[in-house]
Amino acid sequence: MTMCATSPNEPISIGARPELTHKLSDTARRAIYHLHEQLAEYGPPDCQINAADFTRIEITVSYVVKKRIDPATAYTAVDGKAVPIHEPLTKVLKWCQDCPVREACLAAMSELNYTGIAGGVILKKGEPYDYAKARPKRGNNADTESETSDGLW
Repeated sequence: MTMCATSPNEPISIGARPELTHKLSDTARRAIYHLHEQLAEYGPPDCQINAADFTRIEITVSYVVKKRIDPATAYTAVDGKAVPIHEPLTKVLKWCQDCPVREACLAAMSELNYTGIAGGVILKKGEPYDYAKARPKRGNNADTESETSDGLW
């Protein structure tokens, strides 16, 4: 049986309708309803039509946000392999530019504290991802080469 999870502790079988483990706010509920209305009116957006590509870049975005990487970076190394960031991210963000449900998507995903791409914006927990604020600060930590000691001196 194929399994998926609503939370790490509650696996469910595919096709089952899990009960929500938390209540959505009225604002979130309205935003999601509005998004569904627009999807019904305009049809599936490019991110849904190209779901495999979108899923791959969403995984990359979650890595970028977690590791505080600049989205303009061309490539990053993951397990010794070069993973493209900028080009596929730009491709997906371009889909959003012309999307008729862009604003509804951004509103709904912001209300759900989503991390990923929504409405042409990279979100981290529902807020626009700001690489400048996410960067680790240089200071009195031993993360820089000049401040580390090899134990010889």
